Amino acid sequence: MEMLLVVGTGSKDVKIYEDFYEYDPSTDSWETRPNFPGGKRYSAMAFSIGNKGYVGSGSDALMWYQDFWEYDPLTYTWTQKANLTGVAREQAVAFSIGGKGYIGTGWNNLYGILKDFWEYDPTIDMWYQKSDFGGGKRYGAIAFSIDSVAYAGLGYDSTNYLAGKDIWKYSPDDFPTLTAENFSQSSGFSIFPVPIIWSATISFSVQQPAEILIELLDLKGNIIKMFFDEEAQTGQRLISFNRDNIPSGIYFLRMQCNHQTTLKKIIIQ
Repeated sequence: MEMLLVVGTGSKDVKIYEDFYEYDPSTDSWETRPNFPGGKRYSAMAFSIGNKGYVGSGSDALMWYQDFWEYDPLTYTWTQKANLTGVAREQAVAFSIGGKGYIGTGWNNLYGILKDFWEYDPTIDMWYQKSDFGGGKRYGAIAFSIDSVAYAGLGYDSTNYLAGKDIWKYSPDDFPTLTAENFSQSSGFSIFPVPIIWSATISFSVQQPAEILIELLDLKGNIIKMFFDEEAQTGQRLISFNRDNIPSGIYFLRMQCNHQTTLKKIIIQ
């Protein structure tokens, strides 16, 4: 398929857009395509994998979004995918290498400037947290990829441009996925027994006092139930998981510790 350029969303003055357009270089012409179904927004992120495009995150000045959508230029259709597992954000960097997509850094009104990085695997429609961006917190940065390596940098760190004009090289093999085993501020995050029939016990421990959020997500990233949302003191905690009226299926148990995230896949029978 010949390369096409698809452009959409954004803002001008006080107006925010959700329209999308496709540019065909063979005819040097633009055609209207279906509006972005996630609604009006600006400072969203986008990348392409194969012949599909992916768009998500961003803000409409009132909310910051985590939703994520796939665009098929052959059928002009949008399909909603799993929400970004990390904090909702705007002005993030995004790129794709090795058949996977990446999003990181950015800004959120509650959490401020961010430096976390996430990997999206389209084969299983899941997000995984990677090591934080080496250049530190920033928003409005730039990114591009060459072969199997990506480069990111520049942007703002507060109200000023970064004086260093830094550019960082990123290779997925150099940065491990964050898991319960190498999570820097928590350990022993587990749930037993699994599969869950009626009830289970969630266990975690922290090395120092930390803000902890534990919640259950469905496969689309929707929050089904919250189990814990407070500051946890040093040591181990046990939390009861009661199934209540949750339907059978596959879910994800998400733990956020001071804005870093661990996911566990669980089955409810």
